[in-house]
Formats: sequence, structure tokens, C-alpha cells
Amino acid sequence: MKRLKLISVLLCFACFGCATVTPADRKPPSDLETLAAMYREGRAPRGFVSEDHDVLRWGDGTDERYNRFHTYIILKKKLLNDGRRAVPFIRKLLGVRQDQLCILGCIAAGRTGDTSLADPLIALLTDKNEDIQAHASYALIEIGKRSQKTAQAIFEKLRALEKRGSYKYRENRRGIYIVRKLNIKEAIPDIMSLLSREHWVVPKLSAVNALAEMRVKEAVPKLITLLRDKAQDPTVRFRCAIALAELGPAQAKLDLVVAVEDADAVVRWGAAMAFKKNKARESIPVLIEAITDKSQKVSAEAIRALYFQTGQKLTHDFIERPYAFGEKEQKLPDELKKAQKTWRDWWDKNKHNFK
Repeated sequence: MKRLKLISVLLCFACFGCATVTPADRKPPSDLETLAAMYREGRAPRGFVSEDHDVLRWGDGTDERYNRFHTYIILKKKLLNDGRRAVPFIRKLLGVRQDQLCILGCIAAGRTGDTSLADPLIALLTDKNEDIQAHASYALIEIGKRSQKTAQAIFEKLRALEKRGSYKYRENRRGIYIVRKLNIKEAIPDIMSLLSREHWVVPKLSAVNALAEMRVKEAVPKLITLLRDKAQDPTVRFRCAIALAELGPAQAKLDLVVAVEDADAVVRWGAAMAFKKNKARESIPVLIEAITDKSQKVSAEAIRALYFQTGQKLTHDFIERPYAFGEKEQKLPDELKKAQKTWRDWWDKNKHNFK
């Protein structure tokens, strides 16, 4: 009897459990979750699109790579169409350890502009996958652009991470890129400090780019110093020349003229490019001499800069030819000498009246 009572009690518990959690009571997965599961399993989402409009379908659809691609396309379209309604699911995607799904979550997060997604996106800035880092930074920029208050909040979170030592935004090109695109003025002292660091090429380049885009005139003296310093990396000096042209200070013109004759071809190239944005009468004789430079990149930019400085298309047809200055440098010494002579003759006739 005792055994029978025990069995009956167990049966009652079993029946009670089945009654409380039935399949009908369970919350069905959303379309987005179903699509994500299909992507992970390599199954094609045939039920989500009509056969007539399934333009991506080819073959018998049994190829797993094709199924993943097809599912990804449908998932992306649905995510972007659902907008803010998809925010809870986007938050889940940002925590998925599947690169493509995580990147898709970043894209959708940026499109929605939902500020609640800023924290998981900031966490992805330290991910091992650089593509995820890049997409997370783009998403944060899109969210921050919605309002200055939001942009400031994102910057404060980056600073808080730096204080904790978990993420140093000013030493990371993604972090500087976010601050630069959101135009956070409070970050300028932090960015300026990078220009004084030794042997830090990538952060220094990021800092120069940021200061130029944010139009920081106070950075001009330091940029001139870096341009003059021959011990600096040539790419840093190159970018300083471009930045000075964008900021347009009068005191930098003579330094740029000197840089056109620098020993390093990369620096000469940057200085010649700078004179396509900044007019200076003193640059014309130096640019004419640069037409026969050993590097044809410098030659091409010198001719383009001369057109900008003078408005004269004396040899402009030469650089417009697709084979003249391609990826592989051509041997064109005779033509370059002719172009140089043409410009010299023009300058000798017009230099007294040219303003």
C-alpha cells in the first residue's frame, strides 16, 4: 500500500509539472531568433520569403555556405526593417560568439540609434576580431551623432574605462576615431598629448588626423615641429603636411615649401599634395622643380598643385592619361622634362605680374 501511495504521489507531481509547462505555454521564438538559429545551423530560410521573390536562390540550395549567406541576407533585411522593435534581439546578437552575427548586430545597432546599446558596443571595442571593433566603433558614432548629450555620454564611458585601465581610448585608433567623428572638444588635450610621445606612429597618426578634422588651430606649432623633425617617421611628417594644409595657417607655408625638397620621397609627396589645398606664391618655383622628381607620385602631385596655384592647365592632359601615373611607376623622364620646361617658360613670363 505504501508503495502504491508513493507511486500515486509521484504521478501527481508529474502531471502537475506537465500541466504547468506545456508546449503551448512556452514563448515561441521570434522570427529574428529563428533566422539566427538557421544561420548557425547553415539552413536556408525558405519559409520567410516567397519563391517568386527569392532572387538569391540558385541550384538546389543544399550548399551550407549558400544557406548561411541567404539566411544572413534575410536576417539583415528584417533586422534593419524592424528598427527599435528589434533592440532586445540586437542586444543578444552583440553578445553572440559568432563573428558575422555580432557584426550584423553592430550594423543594426547603429541604424536604430538606441542609446541603451552603447554599453555592449563599447565592450566590443576590445574584441580580438578587428572587424568587430571597427563595426562597433561605427555604430557608436551613429548613436552619438543623434545628440550632443549622447556623444558626451559615450565619451565619459570611454574615459571611465581608461581610468579603470581596461581600455585606453587615446592609445587606440578606434577610440580616437570615435572621439574625432563625434567632435568631442574635451578630448583635445588628451589627443594633443599623443604628439609628444616617442616611437608611437599609429596613435600619433590618429592624433594628427583628429586634430586636422576637428580644426584645432592650437595644434599648428606642434605640427610644424613634427614636420621639421627629420627623426620622425616619414608617414607622420607626411600626414602633418596634409593637416597643415587643411588648417591653412600662414606660418606653415614656408615649412611646406622646404618639405617639397625633403630627402624623403613620402614627405615630398605630402608637401606637394598640401599645395593643392593651400595657395602660396613661394611654392610655384619649387613645384616646377619637383616635376622631374625621382618619385612619379611627387611629379604628378606637383603638376596638380601647379594647376591649383595658377589655374593654368599647361600639362594637365599629361597627368589625366590613365597610363601616366598608375600603380606601377613608368619611365617618363623625357615627357616630364618637357612638362617642366613648359612650366618654366610660363613662370618666367608671368612671375612679375602673378599674385
